[in-house]
Amino acid sequence: MAPAHRSRRRPCSATATTTRRPIRPDMVPPVRITGPAQSPVSLDQIKKHARAVDFSDDDEHMEALVNAAVAYCDGYAGILGRCLVEQVWRQDHEMWKASLSLPFPDVSAAMVKYFGADGAEQTLDAGLYEIVNAERGSKIVFKDAFSRPSLDSDRELPVSVTFTAGYGAPESVPWSLRVAIMQLATHWYEQRGITGDAETLPFAFNALIAPYRRVAP
Repeated sequence: MAPAHRSRRRPCSATATTTRRPIRPDMVPPVRITGPAQSPVSLDQIKKHARAVDFSDDDEHMEALVNAAVAYCDGYAGILGRCLVEQVWRQDHEMWKASLSLPFPDVSAAMVKYFGADGAEQTLDAGLYEIVNAERGSKIVFKDAFSRPSLDSDRELPVSVTFTAGYGAPESVPWSLRVAIMQLATHWYEQRGITGDAETLPFAFNALIAPYRRVAP
């Protein structure tokens, strides 16, 4: 896989809503190949945050709530529009372009494959492209030596990019995001069984995630 080149990223502005919108409506949805090996928030951390360290009866339930809170924020369906703990995705494309867009920032490695005119899958030489990271996502940028090989005309999406995205290990995820996940999971834990018009998000959740959110509300 090719190494990444990072550009300067500026924080997004805060927002008071968590309505989800597509990251890139011009791209087909990516496919997650390998999920994170660990959660950004451990059981011990969420128990301390929820002041539930003196008993273990709810451990399984609390882990499930953390997983749900992570899913609410992480990956293609998450409101952040980015990956937290390192994970592997595949983005398919219809044709060669000057650059191939990827749905997430913080891409650390990528491999480009394609189905040639003979129908055989080929791996593109990593020396023919580089990864460019920006605040609104990443892209594969081809070098001048790239000659655009002929593609299989019977395939709708003959070009694919398999890439690694995320901050890295759980401890590399910014503390603001880990605190937001713990706040959300604890809020759900404390509000279980309550029905009606209870507020859906805990106080300060939006403020904590705003600098890292790259999906427009």
